[in-house]
Amino acid sequence: MIDWFTGDLPIDASNLSLDHIIEVSRHGEKIYDIEKWLQVEGSYSSSIQLRRANPSPGIIDWCKSYDITAPQSILQFSGNPTKWLQGQNCYGPVYDQLLPVMSDVVDRLPSDIRVEGIQGPVETRRIDLTIMVDLESHNRVHEWLRQAADRSRSRHGRPLVSGSTVYWGSKHGWGLKAYCKYCELEAHPFMDLKLNKEFQKAVETQLRLELTLRTRELKEHEQISEDLVWSYFDRVELGMMKSTTLLNGGDLPISSLMVYRAWLEGYPVVHELKKRQMYRHRRRILDEVGVDICSSPVGIRSSTAPIIMDQEYLHQHEVKDVPDVFKPYMWRPWEESDLDSGFGRSGAPALKV
Repeated sequence: MIDWFTGDLPIDASNLSLDHIIEVSRHGEKIYDIEKWLQVEGSYSSSIQLRRANPSPGIIDWCKSYDITAPQSILQFSGNPTKWLQGQNCYGPVYDQLLPVMSDVVDRLPSDIRVEGIQGPVETRRIDLTIMVDLESHNRVHEWLRQAADRSRSRHGRPLVSGSTVYWGSKHGWGLKAYCKYCELEAHPFMDLKLNKEFQKAVETQLRLELTLRTRELKEHEQISEDLVWSYFDRVELGMMKSTTLLNGGDLPISSLMVYRAWLEGYPVVHELKKRQMYRHRRRILDEVGVDICSSPVGIRSSTAPIIMDQEYLHQHEVKDVPDVFKPYMWRPWEESDLDSGFGRSGAPALKV
């Protein structure tokens, strides 16, 4: 699913009215003049941003191939078109539908923003693509995230963790993150709380994987699709983790294994060991088993469900079919029959958010 898009639209934006940031010297000379992003709020209290930009080489070449004069300035877009169009971004249009999605966004812009429809290729500068994986229970989603935070790494090193969200990759090329969509809906609910509860129930057992690709990385791929999420996920080193490993200590050395088992039984090893010994055993146990002996062992002792982290398992449990509760609230290409059915341009009923 498309979760974010930043790029250039082949639309003449010369008439777009924008705010400016201007710096003037003490002598009255203009030092610089920068046009600000124009924030446009949609029907679902979700906003996108627009501004002018110079035509990209791709748009200029396309105009030349059709003997069309390229506009002096084109429209640059940044935001979540999926949420702007349909109000929810749990499920929605895929990357193959980017052009009709952006065409519909342009058609829905307020009348005071005078831009014409898209005629030509869309130049992508950044794209966020998402997939959902069903882990069968809400607890397993959070256990997976906890272990991914402790036991995974990419060529950029250990992952960054914010709350329960785990991040891999770099800021300038690609980025991958995993999080609980149920908890996101809980933190940012719709105004229609009853509908929000239905959405939460539908994604309660699902892990969200989100891939961000920027210009440098986009140039490496001739074709963009949601399958790239798995290609980049393959760059992350994940450990196979099951409850049996948690309980027996894996392949720890004898000395560290004794410390780990004592910790599982509730013995205060942190206070009994010498500082240097404690940190040596702690590091070994953290690297091998993925738990920190400075924390409480209660959650480990009560864990009996196997937690599998490998890509093959996740790939097999990717959600292919959209849950029924989301289907009435999803964007689809506009058809003439929608007018007779009483639907809007997206073919979906209104959603209060």
